Amino acid sequence: AITLNELSLIALELREFSEAKNYCKKAYDIYDEFSDFSAKARILNNMGLIAQELKEYPKAQSYYEQVLAIIEDEQDTYFKAGVRYNLAIAAKI
Repeated sequence: AITLNELSLIALELREFSEAKNYCKKAYDIYDEFSDFSAKARILNNMGLIAQELKEYPKAQSYYEQVLAIIEDEQDTYFKAGVRYNLAIAAKI
């Protein structure tokens, strides 16, 4: 799943959004199977980035809101801040 996540980020950089989505979905399913909520949140954040690049802003907002709900009790303030920033960008447009 870690490799799939990394592949999704590479595909996103290459603007191969369909491939990026596919990698994210596969990684998400694996993390879901093992109930790894932190990793699922990171995948959802990546899916939000993909949606944002595709100008699917309401979908991006939904992904970011899901992430924030998952990580509400986590101590990783850097990640939380990044997700809130992404949400603000998607909401602004």
